Amino acid sequence: MEVLDIFKGDAFTLASLTKAINAVDYVPGRIGQLRWFREEGIPSTFVIVEEDSETIRLVESQPRGGVPGVSSTEKRKARSFSVPHIPTMDKVLADEVQNVRAYATGQSPSDQLLMVQQLVERKLTKMRRRIEGTIEFHRIGALAGKILDADGTTTILDLFDAFEVEQQTHNFAFSTDATDVRGVVRAAQRKGQSALGADSLTGWHALCGDDFYDALIAHPKVQGLFTAFEDARILRDGAAAYGVFIFGGVAWENYRGKLGDVEFIAADEALLVPTGVDGLMVTHYAPSDYVDRVNQIPSDVGLPIEARQELMPMSKGVVIEAQSNPLSLVTKPRAVVKLTQS
Repeated sequence: MEVLDIFKGDAFTLASLTKAINAVDYVPGRIGQLRWFREEGIPSTFVIVEEDSETIRLVESQPRGGVPGVSSTEKRKARSFSVPHIPTMDKVLADEVQNVRAYATGQSPSDQLLMVQQLVERKLTKMRRRIEGTIEFHRIGALAGKILDADGTTTILDLFDAFEVEQQTHNFAFSTDATDVRGVVRAAQRKGQSALGADSLTGWHALCGDDFYDALIAHPKVQGLFTAFEDARILRDGAAAYGVFIFGGVAWENYRGKLGDVEFIAADEALLVPTGVDGLMVTHYAPSDYVDRVNQIPSDVGLPIEARQELMPMSKGVVIEAQSNPLSLVTKPRAVVKLTQS
């Protein structure tokens, strides 16, 4: 059996590779774990979001028999968003496969095939983790209102510009001992609730940078409650989970997110997110940029990551490519309030 003939077998078809990369142990970011973003496949490389700007107003009283006031007719706005394309590539050289085969000498062809598959899957694991981290970064960006590229500075999509609104912020004066932290929390919640309009929510969750979280739990109006909360959790669970604290009707979480030198959330900031709001957060997956995937809605097999391989020139090895085409949106970006501290 020729070494590179292995890659022509059933284990290395498009379907098999894609299944393999999606079956690798899932290493999610926290946003992925929370499952705030509904995932949907789309057949195109752009998404159109229709905004109905109709608002509910009070009805003015009129004399009986008089002429009623005329209801205003609000126009709908349609906005188009291009889906980001995030591919990554690796390769399996003939020399690598030769070494694997040498190790497997004396074993059956099926054992040799298994060794090569394991080599490919190790590379797929690394590629998948890179893409998963990027999807998490895009989702955090959507919550913050600005999706950034891998360098942490280049803007892919500014949701505030797209929806023609301004970001809402709220400051916490942690440096002042007398600050009514619970009252400040309520005020921040009201800002987010106002931006939601008639939409209902089920709860609140704050993703905090390290310094913001530390300042919150150390404040005199919070510290005693935090200590009691942690002590109760230790008695109940035997150990305290990392960085989650319920206060003022909000789950405050010390968010852990960093790739390279890129911090997902600034250390001295937090994002106050309304949860359980239908249609507020969604990730759309567009088709891969392969000829046979044109205008197809990504199937469960190809969602969210798709992989395939191709023989290198002169049969020097195979190139493995993995890609995802995700667009994460927060359809009412003002509903997520940026929290700062002073």
